[in-house]
Amino acid sequence: MITRRSAGIPSLISGIVSAEPGGRLFRKAMGDLFVEASPDAESSNIQESRLPQVHALNCLKEIFTTTKLGQSSESYIGQGLDLAASKLGSKK
Repeated sequence: MITRRSAGIPSLISGIVSAEPGGRLFRKAMGDLFVEASPDAESSNIQESRLPQVHALNCLKEIFTTTKLGQSSESYIGQGLDLAASKLGSKK
């Protein structure tokens, strides 16, 4: 089920980057997550698609809400809000 993956992946990523908040791995993860989350989903049926964008967005949300990563993620808030706003629209 997509809900199980969505719950585990963000926690795992958050735990890994928490080892060195603001470090090289954290910055690389943030850059990669923003790139992965940016494209629009290709399938309208969530069960038939991998939807890596959803997993990346969930990981970003987890990082932004993890207290230990607050100071490190602060500089990415503007970019995160832009990304979130871009996902509000629907083509249908």
